Amino acid sequence: MEMVQRIVSSRWVVLAARLLLGGVFLASAIGKLQHPALFVDTVVDYGLLPEALSRFYGTVLPWAELAVGISLVLGLLSAAAAVVSVGMTLSFAVAGIYSLVKTEDVPTICGCFGNLVSLTHSQSLAVDAAMLLAAAVILAGWRRADEPGVLWLLKGPLRGRPAWLAPALKLGAVAVLTAALGLAITATNEPADEEPVTENPRLMYFWNGCPDCYGPEVEQVESLQPDYAERVEFVEVDYVSDPSSLERYGVIEDEFTVLLMQRDGVTGEYHEYARYAGHLRMGTFDLAAIRRGLDAMLSEEGQGA
Repeated sequence: MEMVQRIVSSRWVVLAARLLLGGVFLASAIGKLQHPALFVDTVVDYGLLPEALSRFYGTVLPWAELAVGISLVLGLLSAAAAVVSVGMTLSFAVAGIYSLVKTEDVPTICGCFGNLVSLTHSQSLAVDAAMLLAAAVILAGWRRADEPGVLWLLKGPLRGRPAWLAPALKLGAVAVLTAALGLAITATNEPADEEPVTENPRLMYFWNGCPDCYGPEVEQVESLQPDYAERVEFVEVDYVSDPSSLERYGVIEDEFTVLLMQRDGVTGEYHEYARYAGHLRMGTFDLAAIRRGLDAMLSEEGQGA
């Protein structure tokens, strides 16, 4: 037991835990800040909190994650950041467990990392457990949690200064860096690319980019390409990367949706010809119906087989 305590309290073990936990929080914050509105909607969709509180939580959380990540990686008030991280991680775990128990009307992916990584709720709970373990290691060595760190290097020049000066400098540094990095991320957010101009009708399929969630549905839709690719443009839409597509096409989040789109020969605009939504695991995804819809749409345009 004493050996375990020595290992856990080692400066380098604590540093490794800091970098691991801080890196996870930075990645999580960056992914959310790239599409902040989508993350807020994801939090609302969980239905765990009243809508107003959900929107507040979804707006504030990425900035809190960014501050915690910066604090841990740079060794600025690391023990305090670890305490805050425990509270946030427990909230993530509660949402994950709730989603596993209540499988209806909740997102099928956790949204933990925005569009950087898609995780199922089971996978996110495993990450949560690792994060809590890293936080425990940091708190076990809390006296030296900031070593080595940015201001730890200035320990000599700060010696003899008022006791409050070092914590104040650390807090100020975290605040400034959080604001600067957060604003830089949000400033570089780009709108979705404009759709290419084509005269062919389209088959658009919408999913969340999670192979474990909708990989089989994607494979079935793409199996149609050999028969229709010369006459129909297949357009894949990852609504996590392009959240505006949900509202633009009236698609429901966390539902695999296929739209058949016809082009108006006069205006050049596309309008919806047919819509299909479903899940293979629930027996509601009908590839044969999509194929019949394609044939009917092409027949109307004189492109039948």
